[in-house]
Amino acid sequence: HELQALGYTVVLAADGASALECLEARGAQVRAILTDIRMPGIGGLELASRVRETYPELPILMMTVEPSALQDARLPPDQVVKSAIAWLVERAHYH
Repeated sequence: HELQALGYTVVLAADGASALECLEARGAQVRAILTDIRMPGIGGLELASRVRETYPELPILMMTVEPSALQDARLPPDQVVKSAIAWLVERAHYH
């Protein structure tokens, strides 16, 4: 709701497969993807990998409320934070 209040169109997908279908249907209209690392079926990491094949420049921001998801994904927490900060700083320079 917060993003919609700021004027963004938000498309919800129940899982990674649905997210890929939404992306295929909307193509270049999609400006960014916000996904959970853990989802049923196709998880966030696999989703990101598949999206990168067709849309290498599309920003993808992954989140999780489960710290174990970072361990399962073999992502060191300090690197995740550094990557997120770098992404936010980079985007701030474009706006």
